[in-house]
Amino acid sequence: SGLLGEMTGRPVIDTDDMVAESAGVGIPEIFDKFGEEGFRQRETAECAKAGKKSGYIIATGGGCIKTPENYPLLHQNGFIVWIKRDIDLLPREGRPLSAKADLQKMYEERSPLYAKFADITADNNGAPETTVYEILEKIK
Repeated sequence: SGLLGEMTGRPVIDTDDMVAESAGVGIPEIFDKFGEEGFRQRETAECAKAGKKSGYIIATGGGCIKTPENYPLLHQNGFIVWIKRDIDLLPREGRPLSAKADLQKMYEERSPLYAKFADITADNNGAPETTVYEILEKIK
């Protein structure tokens, strides 16, 4: 998302960063203190704030699609891109749910939800620039 922002000149905001900032603690601490449900409530509140902005690139956590209410919040001023990446390339550090999860099972559960949310998809298994160019081509 940072590279896409640089290449388009658009500001980038990350809903996970917004959640952490508003809570005053990091994402792992939010999960420890409030559980996934507490995190998801905070995530939806930040999606509502982010979705009202126009001209921004909004990065979300991978579990954002688990809350159906997030779709209209994020879709109101733009479109949603599902950036696909091979499971073995996904980061786990600092991600409470994927740190110890069976990522294949998680993908199988979330994949239909990603497909339902996404207006377009882009492959993110190569160079980041390639992914950005693919996104830019598809949104023309």
